[in-house]
Amino acid sequence: MARLWIGNIPPDTTEAELKELLTKYGGSEFTGMESVPGDGSRSAAILSFGDNIPAGALQPMVDRLHGIHWKGRALVVQVVH
Repeated sequence: MARLWIGNIPPDTTEAELKELLTKYGGSEFTGMESVPGDGSRSAAILSFGDNIPAGALQPMVDRLHGIHWKGRALVVQVVH
């Protein structure tokens, strides 16, 4: 299953906001979102894209999203294997 880690997001970020972000930057629509527990200062989410999308297909999204400033934070984005 192809998955994408997006870190340093505000703790109150919704699934709808992440879908809007990915749509804006030409990303595929994800099929699931899992919040990653932490202390709340630099929240993260793992987005699932289903079995039909190879992990390598997510690299262009990483290249577009990693390091951009969104909602006052620099995003950390990587493919999860």
